Parts: sequence; structure tokens; C-alpha cells
Amino acid sequence: ATRDPFALAAIAIADLVVCVLEDHLALATYRAEINGRTSLRTSLWRREPSGWRMAFHQGTPADG
Repeated sequence: ATRDPFALAAIAIADLVVCVLEDHLALATYRAEINGRTSLRTSLWRREPSGWRMAFHQGTPADG
């Protein structure tokens, strides 16, 4: 069977830490497992009038 490239994968998140840098700025770090592959993730979130928006995201492959 062919895999649907647009299908959503289940994501397991662990070790989530959110550090509030300012009233309008937060840094989230966590470990994600997607399709058996683990990565370390960092996201910078900024509060705007419409709500929280991701301003930056980095994902780095991690060993098991």
C-alpha cells in the first residue's frame, strides 16, 4: 500500500518545558516522536492581539 503523504501522523510529546521570557514571549522545548523517529524541538511563541503565534521553530534529530 502506498502511504498518503498528506496523512497526519501521531505525535508523542515528552519533557515539555515552557519558559516565559516576557509577558508576550515564551520558549517551549520538548522531545517529539513521530513515526518512530525522535527529535528535540524548540519553539519561540509571541503573543499578538489575535493570540499566541509561533515566531520560530527548530527540530533536531535525536538518538533513540
